[in-house]
Amino acid sequence: STKKSLKTDLKKCTAFVKKARSTMVWDDPSSSTCANPTSTPVAVMCKDITTLNLSRYVDEIAAAVLEVVASPKTKLGDIPGIAKVCGAMHERYEDFTPTVLSGVVSVIKSGGDSSKKDGAAGAAKHKRVCLRLLTEFVLLGIVNGTDVKPMVKVIAEASGAPPSSDVVAAVEDATDTDGYIDQDALASSLYSKYNVQDANLVVSFAKAASLEA
Repeated sequence: STKKSLKTDLKKCTAFVKKARSTMVWDDPSSSTCANPTSTPVAVMCKDITTLNLSRYVDEIAAAVLEVVASPKTKLGDIPGIAKVCGAMHERYEDFTPTVLSGVVSVIKSGGDSSKKDGAAGAAKHKRVCLRLLTEFVLLGIVNGTDVKPMVKVIAEASGAPPSSDVVAAVEDATDTDGYIDQDALASSLYSKYNVQDANLVVSFAKAASLEA
């Protein structure tokens, strides 16, 4: 349906913004562990997005999402559900995603907010949550191209990835005169060049992207 056919109900729209800001349970309705997939807050919000005209509330909803992501009560397991709501907003309101993305990328680049009472530990968690949300955005097709660069950069830094010049040199050293690359030699050479800086962040990303060994 078009925005013209959606309901512009002040009471319901403001209630939606409040729900986005105050919801404590973000169960992903598509998860196999979800007991009532059609009645979870996420499912209800996604349905509301298809029936309400939230054009005037896009900035407020984006701010609400960033508040939830910054909350110490938010768990990594909540992120798929939050991403589902963001995906539903993304489909209807083109100015929603850039606002959320800007806030998320800012946290990832800055390393999280360490001014809160839980200090460095809270900042690290905030950064992991934002990285997980950005990963979900990529998996859902909400963002791509240059929007992915901050995620790639932070993972490279967290894993202690060697400079590209070292990678090129390692590939050249592992390549014989016929152009065949010795994969074992390459892996061995590159392995010694990694100096992991944030193992928790790397593991968190691997789990989010389903890259566990």
